[in-house]
Amino acid sequence: MKRFIYCIGICCGLYMATSCEEDLPVYDTDVCRLNFILPNSSSERKEISYSFVYHGDVENDTVWLEMSTMGFVSDKERALELRQVATEGDDAEPGVHYVAFDNADLKRFYVVPAGAVKTRVPVVLLRDGSLKKKTVVLRVAVKENEYFKAGYESFSYREILFTDKLSKPDNWEAYYLDYAFGPYRPGKHQFMIDATGNAWDEAYIEEFMNGDSGYQTYMAAWLPQELERVNAERTSQGLDILREDTDEDGDGVLDPVVFDPPSWWD
Repeated sequence: MKRFIYCIGICCGLYMATSCEEDLPVYDTDVCRLNFILPNSSSERKEISYSFVYHGDVENDTVWLEMSTMGFVSDKERALELRQVATEGDDAEPGVHYVAFDNADLKRFYVVPAGAVKTRVPVVLLRDGSLKKKTVVLRVAVKENEYFKAGYESFSYREILFTDKLSKPDNWEAYYLDYAFGPYRPGKHQFMIDATGNAWDEAYIEEFMNGDSGYQTYMAAWLPQELERVNAERTSQGLDILREDTDEDGDGVLDPVVFDPPSWWD
C-alpha cells in the first residue's frame, strides 16, 4: 500500500512538472537590445574619468566601452550605432573633443560579431587645447537601428568626463583616500605626483591601497611632512608656499596646498 501511494505521488509530481513546463511562455520576440556593461554590475557608476595628463604627448586616445545584447543570438555580424545625449554639463563637441560616431573609419568597430553576446566599442577622444582649462562630458547612448534598440534604462548610457588637467581619480573616495590625505584637490594631487614620482591615478591608487598597509600609514604621515619641508625650502628662497585655487569660497584667492584628513583620523 505504501509503495502504491509512493508511485502515485511520483506520477502526480511528474504530471505537475510537465504541466508547468507547458504553461511557461515561449520567448518569441525578435527585438534585440543593447546594454552597457557597468563596473561590478552596478547601475550607479556610469562615469569614466580620463585625463590626457597621464598619457604623454598623445594627440588622441581611445576609451573602450563594453556592451552586452538581449535577445536571440545571431549567426551573422550585426552593426550597432551610438549617439551623444545632451547633459546639463559642458558637453563635448564632435570633431573637436571626440571623433564623431558616424565616422567611416569607426563603423567597422561598431558591431556585435556573429554568435557573440558581448562586444567592445571605441570612443576616440581628441586632445583639443580647450581641455587645458576645462573638463567636458560625453554621454554615450545606443542609437536604435535595424538590429538593436536600447536595453534597460539603468544600463542605457555611459558618461566620459575628460580633460587635459589633473582630475579626480574615480576610486579616490572608493578607496577612502579622503581619510588618509583629505578631500581631493588638483594642487595636492600634483604635489603627491611630484613628491613620489607616481601618477596617483586610478591604477596606482588601486595598487597602493591593495599593497602593504604599513607603507600606506607611512605615506599618510610622510607626505604632509614632505610638504612642510618643501614649503620651508621655498620660503628660505624668498618664494611663496605651494598654493592652489580651490574655488571653495569663490574669492579667487589661492589657498595653501594642505593635507587635511578628518580630525578623528589621527
